[in-house]
Amino acid sequence: ELPPSKPKHSSGPVAKSVAHIRLRRSRILALNSNTVTVLETMTSKRPVLVVGAGPVGLTAAAFLAHFGTPVRIFDINAAPTMLSKALILWRRSIMTLDPLVPHQHWPTVGCAGKGIYFGDEGALVRHIDLSNPSGTPDVSSDRDGKAHELPAGYFVSQADTEAALVSVLQQKFGISVQRNTKLASFKVAGDGQSVSCVLESSGPGDQVQQEQVEVSHIVACDGGRSTVRKQLGLTFKGATLKQ
Repeated sequence: ELPPSKPKHSSGPVAKSVAHIRLRRSRILALNSNTVTVLETMTSKRPVLVVGAGPVGLTAAAFLAHFGTPVRIFDINAAPTMLSKALILWRRSIMTLDPLVPHQHWPTVGCAGKGIYFGDEGALVRHIDLSNPSGTPDVSSDRDGKAHELPAGYFVSQADTEAALVSVLQQKFGISVQRNTKLASFKVAGDGQSVSCVLESSGPGDQVQQEQVEVSHIVACDGGRSTVRKQLGLTFKGATLKQ
């Protein structure tokens, strides 16, 4: 259970931290880990469909619900991951999430980052100091050169980050992640005002159930192997580097 949120008009280090990005004609959005996109409340009752329940998808769904937009979120996996691809929650993310998950929560599940060491074959290559010495301008300082009230970041496992956001969705908005579900296909309406989607859910005995839903937007948060991106015919440029 999360501690209570701070008042809406906080004067602390997290005040005015959420950016509103106004959308116009686009019906399908791709988000990355550095983006939080908030849709305007739609005049129709169609929900926004969030594809993928990792940290980005959960954050998008929680903020949509926070601003009064109907939302559904689903994930192809049967359960949240116990692995951690995201090892640290940086200050800007902490500030952004504060209206939903108070910043006081993160020290209870993680520890403040004081430094990062990079090594290669047993040799120290680089050290980045994340400490916050009083009055010393460094990476943990605010724009006035004063030491920031929050640390540069907290070392928090991805599982704990997701658990906090799942708790927000369930406790504050009554929204649960629909598991074992994938987006089979979608088609944007001719007038551009809705998207027709076919969802496929796996049940007992590998039974597959289909559901057709009409949504106002699709928010694609389904990672590097994004089904949405593939169905749109968008390429994912890059290369795999040998480690």
